[in-house]
Amino acid sequence: YKITLLWQHDTKDPIGQITVLKEDDYGLYFEAKIDDVPNGTRALRQIKSGTLNQFSIGFNYVWDQMEYNDDTDTIIVREIELFEGSVVTIASNAETYAMRSPEQLTQDADDLLNDTEDFIKTIPRKQQLELRQLIAKHISIAQVRPLALRQKAPDPVDPDEQEQAKPNFKNILNII
Repeated sequence: YKITLLWQHDTKDPIGQITVLKEDDYGLYFEAKIDDVPNGTRALRQIKSGTLNQFSIGFNYVWDQMEYNDDTDTIIVREIELFEGSVVTIASNAETYAMRSPEQLTQDADDLLNDTEDFIKTIPRKQQLELRQLIAKHISIAQVRPLALRQKAPDPVDPDEQEQAKPNFKNILNII
């Protein structure tokens, strides 16, 4: 049956209809047709600008498709009944995001490249080289990491170790 796309989970404010819905190892992928209504237009505009880039779903549990794992003290949800998707300001799962059109991604990449080059030209030549090497490492990891995440879920990490492992922009600036 049809799954409606809502503005901020407001059932009185539908903005479109989900036309493609697929589950993969990474999550739930969807495409939607947005109606020519005020908040539909607003959603498209704000997704394009990056102001909004989160999504959420409304669902009911299929209770007989759930089980409890004694070893991990967790409830495993095997199936849900999905009844809506929403464009939201802040999603409960921060890993939900909007994928922009290939044309917009190309434009964003070009803009980022130009901004980066303009900034790099303002620093001494030796630091330019160091920064370019650092950026190359970031790009390499960014290209490989999504593939690794799809192949194997990461092991649980101690929150203190996780905080220490996070990239720290101040450290990058100190290198410069």
